[in-house]
Amino acid sequence: MRVLLSTLCGRSIFFLNLGGARVKVYCDNGACPAELKELQKQGKVTLYMFKYENKNKYIKESGVPSKATWNDMRNYTWDAVPSNWSTCSESSKYKDIIKIVGLANKRVDILHLDSAYKTKCEIFMTNDKDDIWTHRNELEKLLDIRIFCISEISECVDYIAGHQN
Repeated sequence: MRVLLSTLCGRSIFFLNLGGARVKVYCDNGACPAELKELQKQGKVTLYMFKYENKNKYIKESGVPSKATWNDMRNYTWDAVPSNWSTCSESSKYKDIIKIVGLANKRVDILHLDSAYKTKCEIFMTNDKDDIWTHRNELEKLLDIRIFCISEISECVDYIAGHQN
């Protein structure tokens, strides 16, 4: 049975109701558009973010932290810290992310990308056109994650629908 999600992006989007796995989407700070929230309500995606910078009440799942410091845990209560120190180290891709994005850029950009990789997300949603989106071809190849800018939400929804059908 096909399910119509007509409120997304101003046009009709159909998903097959297969009961399959949800698409894992990592949302960069400030990059959680209404369309992704709706897809999460519909059970089509699971949204992740490690709260290095800010809290987001719509994202319940924590990404796996990368090179986290005690200060990076400030947006978590003691009982809600999502990991232990052994999982807070960087991935094998961390240094390559730095080479692409550059050390001069914000540390958290690198950490968010590495957290998305460690969380095994399929999509990385960002509003950072300068440091992340402009390097997306290299980053997508390295991390095997599709990167969308928030202004490309229609393309992102189409990509998710393609994975659900």
